[in-house]
This record gives sequence, structure tokens and C-alpha cells, in this order.
Amino acid sequence: MVDNEKKDNDVPEEEKSPETEEVKESAEEEISAEAEPASEEEEEEVEPASEEEEEVEPAAEEESEPVSAEAAEEEEPEEEVKAAEEEEEEEAAEVEEEEEEVGIPAREKVDAIISSYIRDDLPDFSPGDTVKVHVKIVEGNKERIQVFEGVVIAMKHGGIDRTFTVRKTSWGVGVERTFFLNSKKIHKIDVVRKGRVRRAKLYYLRKRAGKSARIRERRMTQG
Repeated sequence: MVDNEKKDNDVPEEEKSPETEEVKESAEEEISAEAEPASEEEEEEVEPASEEEEEVEPAAEEESEPVSAEAAEEEEPEEEVKAAEEEEEEEAAEVEEEEEEVGIPAREKVDAIISSYIRDDLPDFSPGDTVKVHVKIVEGNKERIQVFEGVVIAMKHGGIDRTFTVRKTSWGVGVERTFFLNSKKIHKIDVVRKGRVRRAKLYYLRKRAGKSARIRERRMTQG
């Protein structure tokens, strides 16, 4: 009996179940029939998405338009800057041409005008000298001369801008005044005595008083 059962089991599947193949084929057909409408529904669902993408594209184009306008606005100032630079270059070139045409005579005229304002009626003095500066002072419609006497502690600049500073002590308080050497307000300058110093700026006198603030006199030798 056992041998007969083994023989039955050894029979191939095709001979054993011919009906099962038919069942499988029918099942596959049903599955394929169900799958076809599903695929059609998916395609229909996908198509609207493409329409949405088409709607998104114009929006992107609309967004790009203002950006292009901003870029144009940025380009306009650049063009204005370039135009301004070109104008400046043209003006500079015109000025150079005028200078070349004018040349040295114009400078000589300027020097002549400046030299006309430089005073040559004042005495020579240097830092360390004691001087009396006669200054013109206007009070209303009246004009008077005030004398300021002190030690010259500094002289600065040159030419028409030359200045000198005079310091004096009044009732224990130091007073300093700076004058333009070529000013018309200076009536005259008197040199009281020459000082013997080894510096061009005597600012150290600001911290001294009494005998320590004195400057040795420089005597002029005859012959």
C-alpha cells in the first residue's frame, strides 16, 4: 500500500491537476481586467497634475518680470554713475588744457599779487625777543592803537600766512596772542631787546614764572 501511495505522489503536476491550470488562467484574466481600469484612473489623476504645473509656469514667469525691472533699475544708476565719471574726466581735461594754455605767466601774476601783500616795513625778530606790538583796534566809529608787549615764543608758516605768538605775564596770569605778521591791523612792531635761546618754540615758558621764566639777553657786539 505504501508503494502505491508513493507512485501516486510521483505523478507529474500536469497529469495530476489539469483543472487547476484553467482556474489559474481565469484568475489571471480577472486580475488583468481589474488592473486595466485602475491604470486608466491613475492616468486621469495624473493629467490634472500636469495642468497644475502649466498653471505654475505662468506664475513663475510673472515673478520673473519684477526681478527684471529691478535689474533694469539697478542698471540705470550704473549708467548715471558712468556718465558722471565721464563728465568729470572731460572737465579735468579742460582744466588741464586751460592750465597748459595759461602756463607760467599766470603763476607769476599770482606770485606778484601775493608779494604785494607781504610787508617789508617791519623789523626782523625771532623767538626769544621781547617786542612791542602796536595793534589797531576799532571801537564803533573810533580807532585806537593798543600796545601788547611780551616775549615771542613761536613763529609759524611762511610767506603771506606767517604768524608769531607773543606771551606776557599780567598780574600773575599768562596771556598769549597770535598775530598775522602781514596783517594791516598791525601798525608797527618795536623790538625791545634780543633774547639768547637755542629753541624755535619756547612753550616751556608756560610752566615757569618769575626768575625761571627770564631769558638771557643777547648783546650785539660792534665791529
